[in-house]
Amino acid sequence: MRWAAKVDRNHNEITQTLRKLGWRCIYLKTPCDLLICRGGQVRLVEIKRDAKAPLTKVQKDLLADGFPLHVVRTVAEASEIR
Repeated sequence: MRWAAKVDRNHNEITQTLRKLGWRCIYLKTPCDLLICRGGQVRLVEIKRDAKAPLTKVQKDLLADGFPLHVVRTVAEASEIR
């Protein structure tokens, strides 16, 4: 039986910050939390609650393959996405 995916407690705050910066946010769940786009740019975002939260194998593979996956733990890190 599959349980509903948990949303990290910082998810809403980070998503609101990205929207204020002009990013359109689309909630994916998998392979990462968000697909964001702005001005022809597309990024993948994985929101983690803290530094100890591990990436999944798929997320590690995306990074290794050069996909624009941003791992974000704070509003400050979200603000740095270009």
